Amino acid sequence: MRDLLSRFQYSEQLRETAVFRILFGGEEVSQVMEDLGIHSGHTLRSWVQLYRQKMKTLLLLRRQRKRLRKVSTITTICART
Repeated sequence: MRDLLSRFQYSEQLRETAVFRILFGGEEVSQVMEDLGIHSGHTLRSWVQLYRQKMKTLLLLRRQRKRLRKVSTITTICART
């Protein structure tokens, strides 16, 4: 049973490579699957979806940090006057 489970565990590097090839290289899921030995299109599409969600979350966090810096700067300027 353990051999079965380990057979379908993919390294973080392989997952990242596959996702980047699809998102930024414009390659088809089937081609990436074949080249990298990924057995399930569903698995690969879920990695892509997860990566997109992570990117979206990071962009939102970056915007919030910028907004907080602006508020902090304005507060500091107002406190000095």
